[in-house]
Amino acid sequence: MKKILFIVGSLRRHSFNAQLAGYVEDKIKDKVEVSYLQYRDIPYMNEDLENPEPIDIRRIKKEVMEADGVWISTPEYNGFIPGVLKNLLDWLSRRIDLQAEWNQTALANKPVTYSGAAGKSGSAKAQAQLEVLLPFILMDVVNKHTAKVQIKPEDHKTQILTLNKEEEEMIDLQINDFLSHLNVQN
Repeated sequence: MKKILFIVGSLRRHSFNAQLAGYVEDKIKDKVEVSYLQYRDIPYMNEDLENPEPIDIRRIKKEVMEADGVWISTPEYNGFIPGVLKNLLDWLSRRIDLQAEWNQTALANKPVTYSGAAGKSGSAKAQAQLEVLLPFILMDVVNKHTAKVQIKPEDHKTQILTLNKEEEEMIDLQINDFLSHLNVQN
């Protein structure tokens, strides 16, 4: 069974983007194995720390390399991807080890898609940055359809993400695209 690794770009306990990833997981868990990357404790990217590489960095690189695909669910902070997500991607874009070539990374040629939940934009600005960043770090980007979920005022009160019909349909299209790219029967 193929493995999809979710990366949630928010560390918040009741993260709307973790809920969005959970919604996608519920729709695909019978077709693929799903896991979530835990990266709360990784240090800030610093080349001085690469030798020896921190244990948590080795762990997250291994988890990404073992996945057949990555699904990023990101919020948008002040019009940008969150700093924690950028820090994670910076670490993962580094060489597998110091003897490896520059393009031998945990992310190189790894299929990836992304979606997000945020205010009125539904994370459109953050997704536009991922559209530039992910190919630059050599990922195989699948982004014909990307879900942009608007967090409604009521969602903030209840701390529960709600999706409208259009958002659900976009997620379904994105799931179909990504599973097809991974050669998973949907």
